[in-house]
Amino acid sequence: MQHVDQGEQGIRERLVKFRNSIDFSVSELAERVHEDPNLITSIENGSDGPTFELVIKLANAFDLSLDWLLTGDEPMFLKGTKADEIQTEKHNADLLKNVFSMPEKKSEILRRMEEISSKNSE
Repeated sequence: MQHVDQGEQGIRERLVKFRNSIDFSVSELAERVHEDPNLITSIENGSDGPTFELVIKLANAFDLSLDWLLTGDEPMFLKGTKADEIQTEKHNADLLKNVFSMPEKKSEILRRMEEISSKNSE
């Protein structure tokens, strides 16, 4: 596979900036684009460069601007992006994880509140 030219302020820095902007771990990002987390880590560390295939996967999965990924030209995201949706999904997953790790009484209270809220919205 052909690798993308890194340039001075390369894709490596932009990949880290992007991943941090959506608050994803290396594993979460790798899973979203169906790649090995070790590949993402090696790109971020500068020991490997991204392939064109990976750049396209990132752009498609997250509505990232190819211009931004390749050159750093703003904006990072295309208009009407998935970024907010992705952050909301992550927030909701974290919230659920916290709810289910609560002691039973607190968790039960939250479940009942949700039931009441659902009934009121009907």
